[in-house]
Formats: sequence, C-alpha cells, structure tokens
Amino acid sequence: MTPRTGNQPAFRNRIFFSPVMIGLCLCGCVYAGESANEATEKESELESIRYLIKNVQGNIKEAQGESELLQKELKENEIAAADALLLLGDIEQQIKTGGDRLLDLGKKKDIYQDSLAREREHLVYQIRSAYKIGRNDYLKLLFNQEDPALVGRVLTYYDYQNRTRVNRMNEIARQLAALDQLEQTIRHEA
Repeated sequence: MTPRTGNQPAFRNRIFFSPVMIGLCLCGCVYAGESANEATEKESELESIRYLIKNVQGNIKEAQGESELLQKELKENEIAAADALLLLGDIEQQIKTGGDRLLDLGKKKDIYQDSLAREREHLVYQIRSAYKIGRNDYLKLLFNQEDPALVGRVLTYYDYQNRTRVNRMNEIARQLAALDQLEQTIRHEA
C-alpha cells in the first residue's frame, strides 16, 4: 500500500466524481428529453381533454336550452289543457242545465195540456147541456113568468162561465205556444 498524500485522494475523487457527474448529467438530459416528450404528449392529451370538455359543456348548454324550451311549451300546453277542461266543465254544466230546464218545461207543458183538456171537457159539457135544453126550451125559459130573475141569473151565469173558460183556454194555448218556442230554443242551444 502506498502512503496517502494530501493531493492524491482529492484527485482520485475528482476523477471518480467527474465521470459519475457526467453520467448523471447525461441521464438527466436523457430523462429531461423523455420528460419533454412525455410533457408534450401530456399537454396534447390535456388539450384534447379540454376540447372534449368544451364540447360536452356546449352540448349541456344546448340541452339546457332545449329543456327550457320544452318546459315552456309544456307549461303552455298545461295551461291550454286546463282552460279546455274549464270550458268543457262550463259546457257540460250548460248542457245539464238545459236538459233540466227542458225536463221542467216538459212537466209544465203536460200540466198545461191537462188543464186545457179539462177546460175543453167543461166547455163540451156546457155545449151539450145547452143543446139538450134546445132552442125551444131556451125560449120557454125566457118566457117563463114564474121566476124571470132566476132565469136571468142562470143565463148570466152560463154566459160568464163560457167566457171564463174560453179566456182560460186562450191563455193556456198562448202558454203552450211559448213553451214550444222555449223547447225549440233549448234544443238549438244543445
């Protein structure tokens, strides 16, 4: 073994240190070159991801716009449907009211027709009674001297009854004509 001098180990260390340092630098450069390639690739990947994100965001905004339009259209359709339901309810109520009114008018018409029939029967009865009495009997009744006041009262009574019944029959006939007109109006409305 050789004795060590103070300069020798430093020189040896330098010789050893220099090739190691150069190797490390070269490895660092190679690594830095590889890192630069990887960074470029990663930057490229990052740019394509950013592009995809922008596309997705654009699609999302477009879908949101379409969604808002569809929601607005849906709201308008729901309002129109609600209005149509209200109108339908009103029409159904009018139809029901018209039907009820028509039934009521039919009942009134039946009552008036029955009343008219009764009045006609009374008038026919009076006409038959007057016919049975005959014209001669009418003259006999007029010339009867027993109670002329009674004869006058009876004739006045029959005359009053006949006029009253004719007036009632005319009023009932007028009311029946009005009811017929109302029925026609209701049927045209329905």
